[in-house]
Amino acid sequence: MDKDAVVILDPRGTIVTGGIDVIDRHRQYGKWLLKESIDGPLRLVIFSTSIDRTLEDFSGNELDLIIISKPTFNPLFFAFKAKKAIHNLEYKPKLLITGDPWESFFSAYFFNKISSTKIPIPIQVQVHGDIGDEKWAQINWRNRIRSLVAVFSLIRATRIRATSKYQADNLVNRYKVTMEKIDVLPVPIFFKEESALTPATLHRPRTLGFVGRIHPDRGTASFVKLIKILKAESADFSVSIIGDGPEREVFLRNLNEILPKKDIAYHGHVSEEELKLLWENIGVLVSVAPVESYGRSMREAISKGIPVWATASSGVSALIDQAPKGAVRLINFGNPINLKSDFNDLMESPFANNFGQEIYRQDLGNMSSLAKIWVKMSIAR
Repeated sequence: MDKDAVVILDPRGTIVTGGIDVIDRHRQYGKWLLKESIDGPLRLVIFSTSIDRTLEDFSGNELDLIIISKPTFNPLFFAFKAKKAIHNLEYKPKLLITGDPWESFFSAYFFNKISSTKIPIPIQVQVHGDIGDEKWAQINWRNRIRSLVAVFSLIRATRIRATSKYQADNLVNRYKVTMEKIDVLPVPIFFKEESALTPATLHRPRTLGFVGRIHPDRGTASFVKLIKILKAESADFSVSIIGDGPEREVFLRNLNEILPKKDIAYHGHVSEEELKLLWENIGVLVSVAPVESYGRSMREAISKGIPVWATASSGVSALIDQAPKGAVRLINFGNPINLKSDFNDLMESPFANNFGQEIYRQDLGNMSSLAKIWVKMSIAR
């Protein structure tokens, strides 16, 4: 007998390359899905990809993760692969989840086209970046093309999952989708209450942190610019870089031209458990992405008592609305002479902090709400 399933299509292998932390997050989704199921159990199934041929499929109580090909940008190829796997493994898809409005969405779109079902399976598209912000399309030619493609996919999606109200507003304004089909449910940060109860750090090092993908999209040039200005003002500080990406060598080389080697700590890509230990080495988190939809690392930093110094974006606006007073300050490159004093103020101004507990409560509610939406979409088919 075919097993009812909510199916996530991941043609580029984003979930697998995200490692155990991302897989654990989807286990939590699967747990909540089973908890909220009404007409019998709904199983969460991920069809993903990997270049690692030794990687085995995973099947647990809350989640099935199945590797069906190498990573691909060909959604039609992946749709055929998914159809074959679903048939062989006897799943009955009730809902298709896609992690972006591009390759993932079109995998679901083509799956419906080649499927024998008379009624198309509903599709939920998850939008993580603030692609509705005009600045996002201007970053590079690839984003401009993807922005045009999203016009097609977002209109045809059954529902859209956004990460913030600001991001949802931008999607409505740019892509002419209705707010009624958008669910604002950010990616959860804390799954365990004890993880959210870390007390505020009272004595922080004079270290500026960069956490995330090392890529021009994340504002690497602006980070280097900030460091150069602060050094010219004789500010006393070091930097801690956590993450990896295609811009790593250029990024680190530019920093080495400004700071002595002893003042640059590069940690590479780390797990969430390792990141918990590294937060104590950061005094101020810098976020200079030209476009930010949510800012997961910014929220985690504040929950650890670490203030955020950021350039303006929809994600930062949403964070300012939510965060404790004094936890977020905007970087004003237009007034560089004041940047040193801004940094000193951030280092010397503690803020009241129960932010982690607030996020934990919101994460629980959001995961429950997401599971209920998935169940409702599955039943409506």
